[in-house]
Amino acid sequence: MLRLKHSLHWAPFPSENTGGHIVQELLLNKMHDMNPQHMFYGIPKNIELLDAVKMPYVKFFTEEEPRDKYIPKIMSKLHIPLLSAFHISYNIEPIIDSVHDVGGKILMHQTVHFTTDLLFNCNRLNDVDWITCPTYWGKTILSKIGKVSKDKINVIPHGVDTEKFYPHDTASKKYYREKKKTVILFSGRLSIWKGIHQIIPLFKDFTRKYDCVFIIKGTPIQNEESKRLDTIIRRIVKQNRHIVYLPDWYPQQILEDLFASSDILLSPTGSEGFNVPLIEAMACKMPVITTSLPNHIEILGRETAIFVKPKVAVGWADEQKRLKVPTADDLYGALKYLIENPEERQIMGERGRERVLECFDLENIVLKWFELFDELIPEGYSMENEMMKRMELNKQ
Repeated sequence: MLRLKHSLHWAPFPSENTGGHIVQELLLNKMHDMNPQHMFYGIPKNIELLDAVKMPYVKFFTEEEPRDKYIPKIMSKLHIPLLSAFHISYNIEPIIDSVHDVGGKILMHQTVHFTTDLLFNCNRLNDVDWITCPTYWGKTILSKIGKVSKDKINVIPHGVDTEKFYPHDTASKKYYREKKKTVILFSGRLSIWKGIHQIIPLFKDFTRKYDCVFIIKGTPIQNEESKRLDTIIRRIVKQNRHIVYLPDWYPQQILEDLFASSDILLSPTGSEGFNVPLIEAMACKMPVITTSLPNHIEILGRETAIFVKPKVAVGWADEQKRLKVPTADDLYGALKYLIENPEERQIMGERGRERVLECFDLENIVLKWFELFDELIPEGYSMENEMMKRMELNKQ
């Protein structure tokens, strides 16, 4: 169990509706459940949007000075020896020395999408005390391209609460079963990077020929592309009652029931650091159709999903990386196979649940974080002693 008494978390929580925010909130909630004696402190990016009700056990601070002065001041004043920096690699560099100067340590958690990530604009990643990433593929990229010693990189995947995401009957599931409908779920932001525009051509044939229902849990974001997709889907919904569109963020209970009510997850994304809906689907015994990205194959294994090769260029991640998603035709073939083979869906779903229990159960993931915290800040660790050591080294 965690021996560290308190820690400071610098992250996008809970002020942004992003995957990183959701994962951080879920992780901290579970940490608190398992070790309520630990005191959590936090610095959100946009504190004016903070809903403190969600995380009442976190003491939040608003920044009053530049981060390189403010964060070490908090750590020194409250004797907080560990800064956990979550999904903010782009501005970690200015605070490295100031945190070390007050005897603190820095644990950075970062997903890696591709070799030209913004992450690698930081030239001092190796000066951070420890880095975690959620996949071994990400660790490989970090150690090869990010100029980070692989001995400093630990892999801790994202987790799913298997007591909340599990196969069970919901009112929707019973209704669709009685109607003999197959429910296909897309869950993600409305972006061409997520491949949603490649799913739209499937609506007509599959709702008519195969008695399918498509549920699009697609949160619009504030750009023209997302607004255009939102308009298109709303227009289609008016014409086809078998398309269900959920355009907003919903309470966790609704999300859990949504996954339990669906039969197939369709996730033709072109870029992901992890892709949490994959493990949520597996936890509910739902087979997956997704892009054959290296981290997807690592997460899902070979027996819980159908992997579709990305072929259609949808834009540039940056000057070097072209993003691609699967074709609608390839998705059509994969979806047709799973719909026509319900026995195979069941087998894949069973394997998925077993894999989640073995590799991604949230309680086990939290224990891995506890072990890492205690390794970085062992019993008897003194910020004052570390600060004195640092001062002596600087004199030399």
